[in-house]
Amino acid sequence: MNVSKWSYDDFKAFLLLYAANADLVVVKEEEDILKHIVSKKRLSKLKKHYSASSDYEIIQTIMSFKEKYFATEDEKNKLLKEIKELFLADSNYSILEKNAFMALQKIL
Repeated sequence: MNVSKWSYDDFKAFLLLYAANADLVVVKEEEDILKHIVSKKRLSKLKKHYSASSDYEIIQTIMSFKEKYFATEDEKNKLLKEIKELFLADSNYSILEKNAFMALQKIL
């Protein structure tokens, strides 16, 4: 999958896919959020790319979009807000999700 050609929605879906997997379980509510961002077909491709990537590669992929999609504090805060909404989608903000959120705050 050619990451350099990703749209903003591709990037955001990949980022939220990473967040959704923070507690090792993607629940229906999180899946529904992802399906509102990209098509089922595109989400399937992003999931395959995600599954084939190491944690390091995933973080590097996210960080590679910094200048393009979250260079300003407003853009960063918008993404963090969407990540937080995803974590709260199932009404269970686990310790794993809290830790992932803190890590994402640092890398975004």
